[in-house]
Amino acid sequence: MSATFANVTLAEGQQWIHAEAIDPNDGFPHETTEFDSVFVDSKRPTIDSIQVTGDDVSNNQMTPSLVRLSASEQSVTTAGKLQTQVSFGVTDADEQTLTVMSGGVEVGTAFVSANGVATATVELSEGLQTLTGVVLDENGNSSSCATCDGASVDVFVDFSGPDSVELFMPVASSGFPNASDQNVFTSADGDASSGSLVLSDSIRVSFAGEESLAGSTVRLRLFDQAENGQQIGATAGMDDGDGISCDGECVIASDSLDSVLVGGLAISQGSSYVEVEFVDGVGNS
Repeated sequence: MSATFANVTLAEGQQWIHAEAIDPNDGFPHETTEFDSVFVDSKRPTIDSIQVTGDDVSNNQMTPSLVRLSASEQSVTTAGKLQTQVSFGVTDADEQTLTVMSGGVEVGTAFVSANGVATATVELSEGLQTLTGVVLDENGNSSSCATCDGASVDVFVDFSGPDSVELFMPVASSGFPNASDQNVFTSADGDASSGSLVLSDSIRVSFAGEESLAGSTVRLRLFDQAENGQQIGATAGMDDGDGISCDGECVIASDSLDSVLVGGLAISQGSSYVEVEFVDGVGNS
């Protein structure tokens, strides 16, 4: 004969169990089995933290919860993938292998150290993706489950550069009627008392593009020659085109903006060369 016991509660860890046949007449076990050793491990390993190496939080200001990565922060492989590292804080899976997944595709693996840290080198394609860490403990329990928190991070990878953005020649806002050429400035165009000509009018830098402009940065600098020149002036009194002043550079807050203004620009005697730099929201220039 046999008997089945349902809803038996066993504690975590190693324990010993056996069966006894109790005589209903005297209440003593006249038949017993040998003791068997069992080990109970029903606890899932957990991934407590995720950190992406090269995550420049200044690039994430438009969407703080989104990790943004560009070629300015990490290297691009010959296969056209961005290579970076992702570190996971893991509990209850020491000395096991963690797998990093992106959209159901394995992109890297790492060994969980004795102090519960796994750092994986991953190669990521461009675009928005979710990186998920999955680890099994030595008894086969998985960290992956429908209600598990803290096991993934959203990453936006962009290393192509703002190719679709067009920059236009900086021009004086009012055209400087006292100059025969808008690129020629005289004492009538500003204050020359300090040794440099501080323009009285603003310089407008216009741009346009198909990609999202929000979060991008515009910088304007002066050089003493067109190529390999020395910088002779930094911008001051910049305005993002929406009335918000910027110190040396402007971060575009809206896709609807198409220009920035630079006021109080100081130009030295002789020829100066203007450089305009546009940096997209993840640091590509």
